[in-house]
Amino acid sequence: MKVIDEAFTTIKEATGLTDIQEIQNTFIKGEEQNYNLLTYVDVLNQEIDNLMDINQQLRAKNEQLKKDNQEKQRILNETPEDEKRRIKIQEYVDKKKKEVTDFQKMLDEISPLVRDVLIKLAGSKFNRNNPHRVQEYINSGVNLNDSNLAEYLSELEEYTNSILIYKGKANKQTNAEIYAKTLLLEELPPKEFKKKAYVLIELCRIIAC
Repeated sequence: MKVIDEAFTTIKEATGLTDIQEIQNTFIKGEEQNYNLLTYVDVLNQEIDNLMDINQQLRAKNEQLKKDNQEKQRILNETPEDEKRRIKIQEYVDKKKKEVTDFQKMLDEISPLVRDVLIKLAGSKFNRNNPHRVQEYINSGVNLNDSNLAEYLSELEEYTNSILIYKGKANKQTNAEIYAKTLLLEELPPKEFKKKAYVLIELCRIIAC
């Protein structure tokens, strides 16, 4: 009992409380707060453990992605020569296909203008060879493509040269001067054929105006 009394006296002096019930309630409240704090600390520790696990998983995933990328790059660098040539050839073929498609699109757009110009020229005095050509243009139409482009260009060239010769003679130019201004499609190298097509098509625009 003496020990208990001494302990109670020490508690009263430390807390300033004299009522046993009040001391008991304060102790219980302190224990509850301590328990809540311990519980909260335990929850925080669990969250820390979860975050560490997630971080570890992300690190492992990142390392795996690095390895996968290195493997892909290694495979790409070790692509067989035949495959590299195939890819290069395919790129060249795709480029040429696009050029053909673009050129055909241009021909489709210019076909009505070429038709109108051919009808106009075929009906003029510069058409000395085929008087029925106007009706042929009207009936069959003019749809430019790789097959008939040379034919229509040749006819445009013939009409254009006739005009140049006519104007040259009207201006009293010599035959050499007139010949120098005429367009000779067959004398152009094959690689210049497309360039000549653009030139004659531009002439169609000029004539149409």
